[in-house]
Amino acid sequence: MGDLPPALLLLFNPRSGRSRGRQIAHSVAEALGERGYHSHLIEAQAYARDATAFHVAHPHARAVVIGGDGTVRLLLPSLSAGQIPFCMFPAGNENLFARCFGMLGDTDSLAKCVASAPNGVKWGTANGQPFFTMVSVGLDANVVRSVSLAREQGAGKGSTRWSYIPATLHEFIRLSPRKLRITIDGIAREAEGVIVANSPYYGGGIFPAVSADPRSADFTCRLFPRADRSFYAKWLADIAFGSVKRNGNTLPSPDLIAGREVLIESLDGDCPTQADGDDSGNTPLRISISPSPLLVLGTFRSPTAP
Repeated sequence: MGDLPPALLLLFNPRSGRSRGRQIAHSVAEALGERGYHSHLIEAQAYARDATAFHVAHPHARAVVIGGDGTVRLLLPSLSAGQIPFCMFPAGNENLFARCFGMLGDTDSLAKCVASAPNGVKWGTANGQPFFTMVSVGLDANVVRSVSLAREQGAGKGSTRWSYIPATLHEFIRLSPRKLRITIDGIAREAEGVIVANSPYYGGGIFPAVSADPRSADFTCRLFPRADRSFYAKWLADIAFGSVKRNGNTLPSPDLIAGREVLIESLDGDCPTQADGDDSGNTPLRISISPSPLLVLGTFRSPTAP
């Protein structure tokens, strides 16, 4: 890229980085300013509410999302609609979007991303709500629901990685698998758990759908015919001993299916769902690929690449 872009939109979540999001954004703006970039600091929520006004004011700008995966998820529709090239400065818990594209938490790497050529990738919607990484029904969705409720009830000021340990144990003990009907591109199948992945990355450094690729035309759907406590006990044991981290396809009872349109229904009562680590309501859940791509300032990095 020859000339620098006329402006950078630093879209920050003030609650990220242990409520240091604004401070991090100012530090990033200062570091990029030393490289000749002029930055506009905008709270992510404000941008999401009135993105069109910012696009009109800065028609050739690029964006840097400062926050975690929830912040990226919030901004997906606006960034896609405006076809704004963007990258992420990770300041969340897992930062799966950043890991997917090799975006590191230092300003030297960020400056390289900002100056790079954008690549088009897909994203999805679940009941009309955006997601990038994956949607699921099963133990992880139950855990996300538990953590979300605790946060809403004031049991914690925010979620950290440690918040998920007691929630996982609690939900594991009370787990009661539901029978699901998963319809993928018109073909129905039954299972007790499912992950619909756009990216191979997942919390805890594991890869339950390691072949998922946001550059491809399809989602990667992983069906679990059995998803009871014995199944998850084996999964957790595999994580503890490292086999899942080495190869996501070593998870028990795998059934990988490519598809573009997915409907998840519960046959014996509605159950929780999660999208990118956020509670996304109950089943039924209709999942589809957004017609408008994202322009990402980064290159996809497969977890299986050397």
